[in-house]
Amino acid sequence: MGLGRILLDAVHEMSRLDPHSPGVSLSTEVVRNVPLYQRCGYQITNHERVTDDLETWIFFRPNDAPDHKEATP
Repeated sequence: MGLGRILLDAVHEMSRLDPHSPGVSLSTEVVRNVPLYQRCGYQITNHERVTDDLETWIFFRPNDAPDHKEATP
């Protein structure tokens, strides 16, 4: 488990413990991060190409999402 997953686990726990939080949203402009977030239960809610060399992905993970999916070899 890498540092990214450790940080995500901490954020997920904070969100679960907050009775007013429906889940966690985040964004990335780094395409290699997309599969990590999807394996962690995030769904893409928006994807936009901002400029020719910049695109962004917006994700949401509800508090009741299952924990990390095992990566396929």
